[in-house]
Parts: sequence; C-alpha cells; structure tokens
Amino acid sequence: MVQWASAFGCFTTLDFPLGSYLGVVQVRTLKIPGGRDRRLCLQSVCSQDRIRFSYDFDQLLRLVLKLGYNVARTRGWPLAVFKEVRQYILGTEKSPPGLHLFLQLLIPTPEKDCKYAVPPGTQEIPPLPWHAELRDVSGFPGLASEFSVSFMSYRFFAVQEDPSVSSAIRKASLKEWLKDNKGTHELSDVGHSVVHSSCVSVVEVLEKDSAFENQLARAIELKARMARG
Repeated sequence: MVQWASAFGCFTTLDFPLGSYLGVVQVRTLKIPGGRDRRLCLQSVCSQDRIRFSYDFDQLLRLVLKLGYNVARTRGWPLAVFKEVRQYILGTEKSPPGLHLFLQLLIPTPEKDCKYAVPPGTQEIPPLPWHAELRDVSGFPGLASEFSVSFMSYRFFAVQEDPSVSSAIRKASLKEWLKDNKGTHELSDVGHSVVHSSCVSVVEVLEKDSAFENQLARAIELKARMARG
C-alpha cells in the first residue's frame, strides 16, 4: 500500500494498492469557506483500484457546495438550489436534512472508446484536472438538486432531497439516481470509507454534459477559423 498524506484538512490519507497505482499525483490549491488556502493531493484512479479515503465530512461537503455556488454565479446557473444550504456553507448551521454527499471514482477512457479527436499515439484519455456540473433532476421527483465537482478521478456529488415530497418517493428517487450513477458511494460523517473505482470513464461523463459539448464545438470552430486565417 502507498499512503498519500494531504495538507488539505478534509483529506487525511489516500491509500492505493501499489500494483495498480499508475496515476500521477496532482496538487491543487483551493479556496475553502473561512478564507483559508489548502493544498489538495489527488490521483488518477485505474480500473479495479480500491481506495481507503479519509476526510472531514462537514468540511468536504461545505467545500463541494461552496464550489458549486461559485461556479453557478460565474456561469449564470440558478442560485435558488443553494438557498437551503447557504448558512451551512458559512458554518452557522448544521447540514440540512436530506442532504447527501457521494463519491464516484472515474477511470480513464481508452482511446478506442473516445468519440473525440485525440492526438496520434494517445492510448487513453485521463480524468480532467477539474470539472463541475449542475444537472437537472426533474426526472427524479424526490430530489431537489444535484451538483457535482471532480478533481482528477474523484467526482463528488451533493444531492438534496425535496422535503415537500413523501419519504417513500424520496427514497425511491434516490435509489433510481444511484442506478443512473454507477459505482457511486455515499460518504457519511464517520470520516473514512473504502471505495472501489467505478466502471464510469471520464468521456462518459463529458458526453452527458451539454455545456461541455457546446464549449468544445465553439473551440473546434474557433480553431478552424484561425487555421483559415
């Protein structure tokens, strides 16, 4: 086992089986609630990896929500979904009922399975340094919102139940949501979990993100125009 100690408060250790560890350590500096800068150490996860993940639940969930709020403001996403968690983000209230934190470990996409054009010699498409998405959950009547943010292979979801819906419907919707997000593991306030890599690859996630598709199309169009002079 290889143990990685992170200086970022909510990630204390990440243990990888040495035989399957093929990723590159990435270090990012993030702004978290309270104004403190911490360094976050995350790796690219491979198929069949098993991760021992330690964290501070509230600090991690607040980080995910704070990033979601900041991205929503920047991109013009609806801010109403963050109304119920604003005081929790600021640290003045406890986590609202029905708020869940999930972790999904994304794996690289083999070149043969990628629909996007890649440079010659590319064997696989690794996870992005970071990616954020606010998804429509209208297809899950028991859920109010879903925001995800990923750092390399580590994709975190903050999912809020709709308190106006019966508990039976909320439970059924959450079950269907988990089926739609394969290999997703719910994190609890225990502060440590053993998580297996999912079967979901980075390109599979991007293909469902219309904002990414639009940005990529614009980038390709701009590159073509520049080539024409």
